[in-house]
Amino acid sequence: MDHFSIKFILYKIKNGDTICCIAKKFGITIEMILEANKNKSPRQLTVGDTLRVPIIVFVEVLHRERSW
Repeated sequence: MDHFSIKFILYKIKNGDTICCIAKKFGITIEMILEANKNKSPRQLTVGDTLRVPIIVFVEVLHRERSW
């Protein structure tokens, strides 16, 4: 059985970065980045600004039967 959780990394914006290219780089959607950074306007981001980027972490949960 697989479960997942969302973790966040901080990503420093580089010259030429767009929200779209950052999303593609991390395999997530633009909407996920915008949701994680509600306090920042995508039109006002500049080189050196930091974004929270959500990362989906999958965890395999093993079910063990108890032997009483």
